[in-house]
Amino acid sequence: MNILFVDDEVHILRSIQRLMVSRSYKTFYAASGAEALRLLETQAVDVVVSDMMMPEMNGYDLLLKIRNTRPSVARVIVSGYAHAELIQRAVMQGIAAAYLVKPLDVETLVMVLEQCRLMREAMGDSVARDVLIGLGQFPVLSDCRERILTATGCDVDAAEMARLIEGDPAVTVNVLRLANSVTFGRSVKVGSVREAVVRIGVIAIKSVVLTSSIIDEAHLGPEAMIRIRAILDNSLKINRLVHFLHHHVTGVAVLDIARSVGQVHDIGMLLMETRMPVLAGRMLEACAHGMTGGAAELHAFSAGHAKIGGCLLDYWSFPLILVAGALYHHSPLQECISKADQIVLCILHIVDSFVWSGDVRHPVLNMMPENEQAYAYIGKSREWVLEALRHECETEQY
Repeated sequence: MNILFVDDEVHILRSIQRLMVSRSYKTFYAASGAEALRLLETQAVDVVVSDMMMPEMNGYDLLLKIRNTRPSVARVIVSGYAHAELIQRAVMQGIAAAYLVKPLDVETLVMVLEQCRLMREAMGDSVARDVLIGLGQFPVLSDCRERILTATGCDVDAAEMARLIEGDPAVTVNVLRLANSVTFGRSVKVGSVREAVVRIGVIAIKSVVLTSSIIDEAHLGPEAMIRIRAILDNSLKINRLVHFLHHHVTGVAVLDIARSVGQVHDIGMLLMETRMPVLAGRMLEACAHGMTGGAAELHAFSAGHAKIGGCLLDYWSFPLILVAGALYHHSPLQECISKADQIVLCILHIVDSFVWSGDVRHPVLNMMPENEQAYAYIGKSREWVLEALRHECETEQY
């Protein structure tokens, strides 16, 4: 992997060079933004690691130029805590994939670089990889954004704010993404929107929502909007039913770190529909000609929505259980997952199959196969589980 380090202080570049000497990366060094851009014209670079505060062209402006001209290049910002607002903007707008605090810790740096490498390998040469690396905020529905913005001006508690945010999985992802970024100097990850609200505060939430683009219904067309609304509606429904079934089966609540697993598990498909509509159309056309849902995804995107969603959440440092939920909700029996998390995955898979099998608004998600071994893993028969879910849907509002 080829990495370009940019810093106007030459002694820092030399220090980084010493840190990298025993690593297997090919490295380049630039003492200014202009020098970095010139180097990118002649060298193949996979990752740019740039200092934030530099004269003439700061790190934000440099990485913004790189994002716009070379979206497949991963971008990392290095700075101190003093420039938190600019760093927050860079992370949330997709200008930087990660933020590292000075002085650089070699193990943390290598961990971030390896995340970049693994994601590139996982995505192969697909168009989706370039979109993931350059992805900023997820677009949200306008009515949801208005409700949340209104609440930020009122004296609502964290629980009520979380309830409003959870009404749109795209906003949920945006808020969790910011709360889990190292901008906030925490090593403990969050999987609960309520925890995220407490961690980042109302001002940051307002910033997240204001900078979120609105889903362009006119550009996407009515059929695409039907599918997008189905994903948003069902993600909320699935999350509620996961909580119900987990308590019904185990007698205990889902842990807070897994609280949003049902809301973010289909984020890969939401990305496909909102950011890559041409490829999404190709996928749906393949389905219409008899191709199965999974095969149609591979035909159009070179990767399924589960892999895209899992890679994306991992790249954004989401908790492992949320990454696993996105990655394995169609293949829940994984030896690498702990028993407690495995139960959550199996329940998520069962609920996902239950909800989508009765909803034809999205032909790809409606066609995904069910793994009946998931029922055996949680110790319940398929008939018992489906009856419990049907009864819950009849007695509660979903």
